[in-house]
Amino acid sequence: MLDYSGDVTSTTTETYYLIVSFCAFIIIQTGSVHHTASTSDGNLLQSDVGYGQALINEALEARRSANPLIQPSVQAVVTSFLLYGSYRSLNDQSKAWFFLREATTLYMSGIPEGNSQASLDWNQLFWLLLITERSYSIRKHRPLTLLLSSSSPDIADLGKETATSGFVHLVNLFRPADELFMGLWNGTLSACSVDWLVEKLFDVAYVLIDVIAYTPPSVAEPPVSDLGPKDYLTYILSLVARLRGGEDRFLPLLLEKVSQILPNLPNPLTCSLPLASFLENPASPSEKFSPSGGEE
Repeated sequence: MLDYSGDVTSTTTETYYLIVSFCAFIIIQTGSVHHTASTSDGNLLQSDVGYGQALINEALEARRSANPLIQPSVQAVVTSFLLYGSYRSLNDQSKAWFFLREATTLYMSGIPEGNSQASLDWNQLFWLLLITERSYSIRKHRPLTLLLSSSSPDIADLGKETATSGFVHLVNLFRPADELFMGLWNGTLSACSVDWLVEKLFDVAYVLIDVIAYTPPSVAEPPVSDLGPKDYLTYILSLVARLRGGEDRFLPLLLEKVSQILPNLPNPLTCSLPLASFLENPASPSEKFSPSGGEE
C-alpha cells in the first residue's frame, strides 16, 4: 500500500496522512518506540501510546485539508481503517466504531469501474473490511454495513497467492455471520429454526478447522488460563453433538475433517472446556457496547 501511494501520489496530502496514520497504528499496536521523542513545539512524549496518539492527531489535522467524500480513494479508506485499528488498541471504542464505519462507507462510495489494478486494490479492501467489520460487530453487537451479494468481489480474483493463503479461510469463517445471524445475535430478531442453527454451527466449525491449521502455535495454544481457537472448536462441536440432527448428520463430517487437517488434536469431544470462562469471553453475548466508549 505504501509503495502504491509513493509511486502514484508521493507528494499529496492523502499520502502524508496515510503514512502518518500507518506509523501511529504500528507504534500503538507494537509499542515499537522506546525512546523519548519531541513534538514540533518542543513538548516531550514519554510513551509509545502518547507518541502514537500525537501521530493520530497529526493525521486527523492533515485530513482537514482534504475531503475524502469528493472522490474516495484507496488511501482514504486505508487511513480510516488504520485509525480504527489505532483507537481499537487504545480501547476508545466509540471512535474505533466511527472510523470503521467511515472506512466501509468510503469503500462503498468509491468503488471504481474499468481499471483492473484499481479494482484489485478495492477488492482486497472489501474482504479486509468485511472480516474486520463482522469480527467487531460480533464483539460489540453492532449492525453490518458490508453485505455479501452476487455483485461482491470474487476472492479467487485476488490472485493465486491470496487464494491459497489462510486469508481465504478467514474470509470463509466470517461468511456465516450474515444479516440474519447478526439480527439474532443483536436481538433484533428473536427466533430461528434448529436446523438453521445446526447448519450455521457446522459452517463455522468446518472453516475454523482450516483456520486453526494456519494459526501460529502461540495463538492456537494459549496459556491454560486463556481460551484459544481449539477451545472454541471444542465448544462448537459439543453444541453440534447436542442439537437435534447434529450428531448423526454433521458431527461425523466435522470429526473426519479434524482427523485429516489436525491429526495431532485430541478428540475434541473428550476434552473438558471451562464453560464459565467461555461465557465470560469478550465474544459472548454478555459483552455489550459501553456508551462511554470503553469495554464493560
